[in-house]
Amino acid sequence: WYQREVVIPSSWSGKEIVLTLERCHWTVTVYVDGQRVGEDDRLSVPDRFVLTPLLSPGVHTLTVCVDNRMKYPMDQWAHGVTEYTQTNWNGIVGRMELEARPVAAIRKMRIDPDVDSRKIRVRLDLGDGASPLKGELSLQVTAAEGGRIVNAVTVPVAVSSGKSEVIHEMEMGRDMRLWDEFDPALYRLTAVLKSESGADTCTSVFGMRKVEQGKHHIRINGHNVHLRGVLDCAVFPLTGYPSTSVADWARIMTTIKSYGMNHIRFHSWCPPQAAFEAADSLGLYLQVELPMWIKDVGSCPQRRDFFEREMYAILDEYGNHPSFVLFCNGNENEGDFAVLEDLVKKGQAYDNRRLYSASTARTHVASDQFYVSHVTDKGWITVYEGKPSTDWDRNAESDIDVPVIAHETGQRCMYPDFREIKKYTGVLEPRNFAVFRERLARNGMLDQANDFFRATGAHTVLQYKEVNEALMRTSRSGGFQLLGLADFPGQGSAFVGILDAFWESKGLVTPEKFRESCAPVVVLARLPKRIFSPEETLSVRMDVYQFGPEDIRRGHLDWWLADGDGKRIESGRLSHGSIARGGVDSVGAVRLPLGKITEAGKYTLHAALGNVHNEWDLSLIHI
Repeated sequence: WYQREVVIPSSWSGKEIVLTLERCHWTVTVYVDGQRVGEDDRLSVPDRFVLTPLLSPGVHTLTVCVDNRMKYPMDQWAHGVTEYTQTNWNGIVGRMELEARPVAAIRKMRIDPDVDSRKIRVRLDLGDGASPLKGELSLQVTAAEGGRIVNAVTVPVAVSSGKSEVIHEMEMGRDMRLWDEFDPALYRLTAVLKSESGADTCTSVFGMRKVEQGKHHIRINGHNVHLRGVLDCAVFPLTGYPSTSVADWARIMTTIKSYGMNHIRFHSWCPPQAAFEAADSLGLYLQVELPMWIKDVGSCPQRRDFFEREMYAILDEYGNHPSFVLFCNGNENEGDFAVLEDLVKKGQAYDNRRLYSASTARTHVASDQFYVSHVTDKGWITVYEGKPSTDWDRNAESDIDVPVIAHETGQRCMYPDFREIKKYTGVLEPRNFAVFRERLARNGMLDQANDFFRATGAHTVLQYKEVNEALMRTSRSGGFQLLGLADFPGQGSAFVGILDAFWESKGLVTPEKFRESCAPVVVLARLPKRIFSPEETLSVRMDVYQFGPEDIRRGHLDWWLADGDGKRIESGRLSHGSIARGGVDSVGAVRLPLGKITEAGKYTLHAALGNVHNEWDLSLIHI
């Protein structure tokens, strides 16, 4: 329960007074002077209450109750409601504010970019629709960086009773910049409505980008994109609830991008506004989900109605953000998929600025515009571990009617680093660490804890290299989503990340080294095996994963074989033609007779395309 006295100034008389609570968990009831105003049950967007009838000028008592009990049967896993990651926190985070606005106000502003015609279509909901409205509307588009005015118009508006929508198109000019991961160019639209009830201002940041369903890839602005993704499972070890700070999200997302990633899937939850703002400015592609991880879809009509309301609320609240490119109902759902497909169809009809999917994993429906899964009807697409060779891919399995994104890839576990325990200075205790530490102590091996961590961590780094490269070799793959670039401590313990639960490095691999096998451009080798004898010839097809910002001009690829000390034993060069962006291309084959290498041992094949480098270990043995 929250309660405080508020003083309403006389200048607010005749205005609409709105209470905004940014992120609540879960059901909110508001009272003014003991009189119940209303109830709301948002989980993904702010709760807003119109308090105008009860907040006259003077002193009032404002009371808010937040009830974190399950309002609908939600199972126990979805990260929007679970106690496992962001905890079953109770209360309000982020902004809590009272705002006075003119009765004739801009209640909603939607911006639809039209990249092909270099225009935006602005849709505004004005007033309350109960009475006719006459006034003047000013619209100004500026570059978010620098403030350069792109276009500005002022037009009269006249809305009849019972209607509230006004639509206006604006030219973006010849110098229009497109938004993507390489150039996250942003614009700001400022709308000012002047009427008899006063002036009201609404602003929104947007980007000029077009999202399309390609044959095997998501397409941004006409180019194939391969999603190199991580999961965000609402893990906040210090607070137990999601941050609403742009700086916090920018730190996390800058780290993610430094490891070569361009995509985040918000696993069965939707983040606050700050996450979208950070992703917009950094150029990350987001998949947002409802707080849904349900094993009996369709069994509860009230819950189904809640999810539909929640979907519309998410699209209204965050729909202008260019980073918001994918929407999915939730994670690994089971039950009546006709219910899930109905939500997809309604979302597509309501807002076509992004692509939709019924469920992450389990069942592919006809209305899906992309499909995230472990498996298709043609076989497994998710890769959990490498193989002795690298001459394989998931092309056959990925060849279905929509772009396929591999679900929760990797999942390589390592031993915990007990030094991380000291970071838990907030509401959560690292009891999972204590379990492992007690086991080691009981068996007389606690002094080896760091050795276990370093050895299993090194193995994890190698496995992720194999997993990522396997899906990069797959030219029909739409992308992958690692279960964890960072650890996933919910539902038990999953020490699967090269980063800890705080999105901080464990010291296992640098971002630069990780990007050799996870970046917009990566050199790939198709090794038939890893162990050779001197009688054999090393024959390796060299590919280039090319999802960079532009075509690569014709040039050459350098390769060399180094011994265990790093000394070059053999080297060569492959010439290549232009390599178009948006696919995987072969640039030739390395052929090296091994007979003149006399010493058995570990060797490393290196390849470099300009400043893009990669390497693969192999062994030479004498039989």
